[in-house]
Amino acid sequence: MRVVIATVEGITGMDVGAIFDFHDFLLDQARVDVDGPLFGQQKDPARQLKRKSVAVMDRLTANFGDRSQHIAYYDILSRWGCTSTTRLRSKTHAFRRGGITYLRDRLRERGAHHFDMLHTLLQHGRWKSVSSLNIYLTVDDKRVLELFDGTGNGAKLVSDVVELPPAAATDNDEAQYVLQTYGRARNDVVFVRGEGCHLVDAEGRRYLDMAAGIAVNVLGHSDPGWVKSVRDQAGELCHVSNLYHTPQQATLARKLCESSFADRVFFCNSGAEANEGAIKFARKYARLRTNFDANWEQGLLDKILRRGPPTKFVSFERSFHGRTMGALQLTYKKQYKTPFAPLMAGGTESLPFGDLDAVARTLRSGNVAGVFVEPVQGEGGVLASDAAFLKGLRELCDETGALLIFDEVQCGLGRCGALWAHQTYDVEPDILTTAKPLAGGLPIGAVLMKQKVADAMSAGDHGSTFAGGPLVCAAANYVFDTVSAPAFLSEVQRKGDALQTKLRAKLEGIPGVVEVRGRGLLVGVQLDRPAGPVCESMRTESNVLAITAGAGDVLRLVPPLIISDAEIDTAVDAVAKAVTATA
Repeated sequence: MRVVIATVEGITGMDVGAIFDFHDFLLDQARVDVDGPLFGQQKDPARQLKRKSVAVMDRLTANFGDRSQHIAYYDILSRWGCTSTTRLRSKTHAFRRGGITYLRDRLRERGAHHFDMLHTLLQHGRWKSVSSLNIYLTVDDKRVLELFDGTGNGAKLVSDVVELPPAAATDNDEAQYVLQTYGRARNDVVFVRGEGCHLVDAEGRRYLDMAAGIAVNVLGHSDPGWVKSVRDQAGELCHVSNLYHTPQQATLARKLCESSFADRVFFCNSGAEANEGAIKFARKYARLRTNFDANWEQGLLDKILRRGPPTKFVSFERSFHGRTMGALQLTYKKQYKTPFAPLMAGGTESLPFGDLDAVARTLRSGNVAGVFVEPVQGEGGVLASDAAFLKGLRELCDETGALLIFDEVQCGLGRCGALWAHQTYDVEPDILTTAKPLAGGLPIGAVLMKQKVADAMSAGDHGSTFAGGPLVCAAANYVFDTVSAPAFLSEVQRKGDALQTKLRAKLEGIPGVVEVRGRGLLVGVQLDRPAGPVCESMRTESNVLAITAGAGDVLRLVPPLIISDAEIDTAVDAVAKAVTATA
């Protein structure tokens, strides 16, 4: 099936009325009363209807058989301008023209499964004098168009079936087939191309990307050298089993180790996977460190009294380490975790960020395998660790034998002005996880570790089919070579300082701005209210993209590391305009 658009002209009032009647009939079938609980006392009835549309659509589609698709009432109503209860009621009353009439009868004659309307859009504002109707449909043949051609009421199909515009087609396909876990339905932007620090949507609009795919596209979009690396490698070899060697993976591993504290690297496909690997490695190391298996057979009493090997982890309030089951256990937000409990056995202590006393009490219990910490929290609100805190964690881990694990998935690889964020604190971890920026937009993750951790692992202890493939490693080698250059990192620090300085100057005196903070080009603007409306205003009014952090009250700016001074000025102006407009 495909999404198409057809234009019908010569429509009479009866034809239009029949369409309205059919719409009203469907609402009746779903027991949806526009004056009732679905819209009653709602500031935005169309949005409320959208939120409840899944249940409504399930009831509706029961009337149409297996081949029907959901009718997107939210899109219909919002396009008709039904943005308030009063306007919705008035237009709905105008739709009722004599009950279920012509269109319903035609549907019954031809079989309801031939009428599969996704969007019905009136392109004119005058309801009684409309002469042209555009109909968005999904069809597997043209028979549905016969409903509007040769009806005897003057309607005539005047255009061939053409493909729906890309944005609308994408929206339709996604609404029907993609699991809705990302909240993309809140906007209708469909991106089709990227150039440097800009994205281009299906309508040709350009946006300054201050989110960089959430700190992923460090070299921007379609960097020529990156494109050449990927294209050349794709023409040679994309994938081979990890039972065999590839030069791209080995070269990348050497570069990562030589640039850091690490002796060994394990490759994976994402930040969450990297943290899952770190959990396994830390537990295996703890088991061997305590000589648990050797002591397990000392006797029944020993078995009963022993607590087992250290299995617990420490993480911190406002932390984010991923959404897979182990990484989710480490993540702070309860709303992420509660629906999927119980999570990882062994448990996690979530302690106040920066509270060394709480860490000391927990580690000295003797049952902690590792401490996970982000040197700079990203989703948590762009909160940088204090140097004394990280050094204190290092000392406590050395004292108790727990591993110190730095999650640099977002803050690492140049983002904070140094190659690795922890290098600005002069503290080394035992394990480090990285992912987001490493391949500049392709999926890769890596777990960097000291030799003592690597020695605990054996062949078969961990693995991943697609990890460290030659294609993504070719991209990662190019990204690493570019980002690790001292001159490049110096520019990141300079531009990060400039971004914060200009934001502070521009936002001074604007109500609701609490603080501008960050490290390098990981910058947050703390507000005294939700930052979501600010992001939306930046997108719609200035064509600048940003994201939120913290409790939703921090505007997070994580642009490509190649951002220019002129683009920084554009972003700062957009932030100030949006913060002012939403105050």
